[in-house]
Amino acid sequence: MRRHGQTVARSQRWYCPSCQTTATRKRPDIKARASQQAFTDWLTTSKGLADLAKEKGVSLRTIARRWRDCWQTLPQPCPIKTLEYQTLVLDAVYVEGRKMALMIARTKETIVSWQFVPRENLEYWLHFLSTLPIPFAVVCDGQRGLLGALNRLWPKTKIQRCLIHVIRLAKSRITKQPRTKAGQELRLLVSALGEVWTSKQKRSWLKLFWRWWNRYQPLLKERSYASNKRNWWYTHKHLRSAAVLIKNSLPALFTYTKYRYIHRTTNLLEGGINSRLKDLIRRHRGMKLSHKQIMLAHYLKQRQTKNNTLFVY
Repeated sequence: MRRHGQTVARSQRWYCPSCQTTATRKRPDIKARASQQAFTDWLTTSKGLADLAKEKGVSLRTIARRWRDCWQTLPQPCPIKTLEYQTLVLDAVYVEGRKMALMIARTKETIVSWQFVPRENLEYWLHFLSTLPIPFAVVCDGQRGLLGALNRLWPKTKIQRCLIHVIRLAKSRITKQPRTKAGQELRLLVSALGEVWTSKQKRSWLKLFWRWWNRYQPLLKERSYASNKRNWWYTHKHLRSAAVLIKNSLPALFTYTKYRYIHRTTNLLEGGINSRLKDLIRRHRGMKLSHKQIMLAHYLKQRQTKNNTLFVY
């Protein structure tokens, strides 16, 4: 075989003197890789399908035929080496209503792992966490199943409740304009949580909170009764709910003041990953659930492989 010019597509043409025929060398691996890359770009960027077909010089039907096999593979996370001295941020985002949740774990540098589950509860968190090495600390939103799994599997791991979640939930229960003096004072205390950075500020805030708690205990215990005198409820149930939320969060609310390298919020996932996943779901609305899984897994895999220092290949 010897070189014999080029085709219209600028591919090298080869000529065989013995049989007097010409041919081009086929590289199905390059073609498959290019098709897979185009598929990933369409799923994870703002490129439209029509624009991509025009760029490749083919029809939409041809694009769909080339991508038929791409829809059969669900990308999986890379095996992790170790999470020693690492802070792990954990959260879950629902893919479609309450049909499926996506559990995600990441460090400051990269995404560590993910898993699709039917719902976010203790059973599935246990299964997900059992696939990961034990980290030094965990930052989470305080979901009950996740906290139960952490206490059972990683009892020595430091836990930091997301400060933003606690503030947002407490304020939603107190309301913007609380009518009682107790509610107004508690709202000021909750707003001041965001200004706590050091151990000294933590002690000052806790002193003010426990002073508030002791002062308004009679108010929080007040009950209202139905006409039958049997059924009752707390008169200030929303205020009590906000106060109990803060009280129950205290053991894991200020871990970051002792270990300054621990994040105090889950913003690494909420803003850096989850918001992008939700944007992809909106952009590809109408896609069936199994295809949404593949789309989200491709995006997470792409983000994970940008920094591979923690992984084994």
